[in-house]
This record gives sequence, C-alpha cells and structure tokens, in this order.
Amino acid sequence: MAPNSGTPLGTDAFLNCRFCKRAFYVAGGDNAVANFFFLFDDFLVWKAKQIDRNVMVQINQYGEQQITNAFVSDLNYEHYTVLSVSDEELPLKWYECQPVVGKKIVTMTVQVEDDKHVSVLFGGNTWAFRQALDEFGVNGAYFEEDSETTTKDGDTKQNRRYFRLIKSVDVSDTEAAAKIKATIEEIFHCLCMKVSIEGSPVVEDSSVFEYIERELKSMRNLHF
Repeated sequence: MAPNSGTPLGTDAFLNCRFCKRAFYVAGGDNAVANFFFLFDDFLVWKAKQIDRNVMVQINQYGEQQITNAFVSDLNYEHYTVLSVSDEELPLKWYECQPVVGKKIVTMTVQVEDDKHVSVLFGGNTWAFRQALDEFGVNGAYFEEDSETTTKDGDTKQNRRYFRLIKSVDVSDTEAAAKIKATIEEIFHCLCMKVSIEGSPVVEDSSVFEYIERELKSMRNLHF
C-alpha cells in the first residue's frame, strides 16, 4: 500500500494468509489509505466468517505514513497488530507480490557505459505514454535479443523488443542527468518500475555509482 507517490506502506498479512497471495498498493494521501482499510476491513470480516477462523493481520509501518492503534481500534475486524517501528524494507517487495508479466509493466534498464555515462531504456508497457515521450524527445527503437522464435512455417526469426531510449547521458553533469529524472517524474508520473543495471561494472565512488545510489535509489517508485 502506498499512501502517497513517494512512501509505500506495506503489510505482510499476505505472506502467510492462505486465501490471499498478493499485496495491495494504494496511491493517494491519508484519506486514500483510510478508505482502503475500511474496504479491506469489511473483506476480512466476511472472509473470517466464510473460512470459520480468524486471520492475524500484521501491519508494518513504512516510510513517513503511520497507522495508529487508535485508527485500527475503530475498524470492525479485531485481529490487527500494528508494528510501531518504521521499516525501510517492505516485507513483500513490490514485484514479489505476484508473478511479473513483462509486457504489462514498465521496466527501466540502466546501461552503464563508463564511469560517467549511462544510457537508460524504458521498456514494457510504454504505449500509453507514447505522445508525451515523443514530445519530450525520448525516442523509440527496436533492439534484437539473443533468442529466436520459430514461426508456424518452421522458419526462425530474431526476437526484438521495443524500448524508449535516453542515450549516453553524462550523469556528472547535473543538467544533463536531470532529463532522466524528469522523464520518470513528469512523463511517467512516478509510475512504479522494475529497474535493472547492465553493461560495464559500476565502479564504487564513480559518478555513475553516486548517481545510482544518491538519485535513483532515493526514488521510491523505482524497484531494483
């Protein structure tokens, strides 16, 4: 659950719960979180009656958002445990909550070129953002993969994937590097993305290392 665009709130009630194998993430402020709990609370009351047993729900504090015992006491379901200590690690990571289908999410690949330069590729479900990406100068291209597909006629063809590309950015240049962050925030509107780092090894204390650790990993919508 995410109470706002930057601070997801997690619960591991779904780790051991036999009727639910996924987590819910809620975008919005305090009211959105409260609305979710009112809906989820009614579901738990109904489900406990259906399976004739109580499910213990543990709420893990995460980031700046806080769920208080006073709030939980106003809910109908009686088997919540609120952990008071805020944790920087979600008990169930964003892309661990259900199998990831690559074409239904947006992926971000950081291709390391050297100690200062990276190229960034956005893949997956970028179709909805095509006009904004074009206007922002983030162009698209097909890239060949190592794998092949056999057609119905028995022929083989090289697999290709479509990416939007920001090429060879000098991340030691603040102004140049700003385009990557602007694309994520202004074009994709802080959409959650699965991030991979490829290419040359990242040298510790290099400009690329500092940029990834300081800038990218501080963005809570990016999941490495």
